[in-house]
Amino acid sequence: MISFELNGKKYSSPKGWENITFEKFLKYLSEVAPNTPEVLKELFEAENLAEAWNNYTDKDKLICYKFFALSVGFWCGLPAEEIKESMNIEQLESAFFTIEIDLANMKNDNTFTGFEIKGKRYVLPAENMEGSTVSEFAEASQFQENFAEVEGGEWLSMLDVMVVLCRPEGEKYSYDKNRHELRKKLFKGLSMDKVINSAFFLLRLNVELQNNLLIYSMLQEIAQKQEKQLKRLMVGI
Repeated sequence: MISFELNGKKYSSPKGWENITFEKFLKYLSEVAPNTPEVLKELFEAENLAEAWNNYTDKDKLICYKFFALSVGFWCGLPAEEIKESMNIEQLESAFFTIEIDLANMKNDNTFTGFEIKGKRYVLPAENMEGSTVSEFAEASQFQENFAEVEGGEWLSMLDVMVVLCRPEGEKYSYDKNRHELRKKLFKGLSMDKVINSAFFLLRLNVELQNNLLIYSMLQEIAQKQEKQLKRLMVGI
């Protein structure tokens, strides 16, 4: 986390994903992320980031510094221009990479099964969808379709995924447009650690579902072959 004082007012960046709401992250994706320069994208792909950064030309670094100011300003609640005027190059570099490292340290909680909002607990599907109904498998199919977008960076679809699969304990799923939209608005206020852990949970579930659905498909095929064999044996009886 970084913290500093400007004109008598204190500013700081989030300590981690638990201090960032889903809504704030979606705003970052729409207002800041699209401005990421290609030279910075290439930097993050480098095997040795520090070495690659040292080899950058002053022109490339200047392009990155403009984005650093935009990103640091967003997370600290200041316009990019004020960041440029108040921080020197070394401070700006340090601030940007500190925030990046803080947000890269998100740990996957394998015990995560849901979350609470205003005293109400919202739970994810039972492990491996054991005991699930046909409708829940249909939901899982829809989740797979939506989640392909999430993996591609379209986090907005994660709202719909969570509304379908993260429901209050005991609530059966039935689509209602108004309730769906209200719950999406509610989930925007979740901290990102809960959203990310939900994503990890659903990724694990997705793998299990693919395995389970494959086994189910194979069993169906075996049953159909057995039925055909039985019919052939019974011809003429």
